[in-house]
Amino acid sequence: MSSRSGGGEMARIEINQDRWPLVVFTVPEVLSEADIDAHFERLGSEVFPRGHYASVMDARETQAYRFLADLRRYAAARYREHAMDFAKLLIAEAYVLESSVQRGVLTAIRWLAPASWPTRVFATTDEAEAWCAEVAAREPGAPSIPPRSLNPRSSAAP
Repeated sequence: MSSRSGGGEMARIEINQDRWPLVVFTVPEVLSEADIDAHFERLGSEVFPRGHYASVMDARETQAYRFLADLRRYAAARYREHAMDFAKLLIAEAYVLESSVQRGVLTAIRWLAPASWPTRVFATTDEAEAWCAEVAAREPGAPSIPPRSLNPRSSAAP
């Protein structure tokens, strides 16, 4: 189930739960504090209540040079607010990033809000999803992630 915001418009950060417990987040080119707030509200209402999950955050389209220090601090503060939820529920967190600038933004956020769960950066969604599935398979009691081929609605990485 892909999530949409009210009025039928795509949400700023798309949430795809079609292969639960794998959740794929697609981040747009530009984010605002309101977009970050909406994302965390949706995590609390749509993702956290379902239980343990693995996250793939596809931020390849994000214009990292527009993710300024104030916004990085704001995102880190929101992560810290929900740190206990993430620590309790996240099996693995993978980021799909293309540029060193994007990796620098993530490093800054994680420096301000460290992750206590397995986290890695990948160049493709396929690699990120495979790693999440491997981590879930090794985690006692973690739900297994269905292969992409079992869900015809799921699409290959762009």
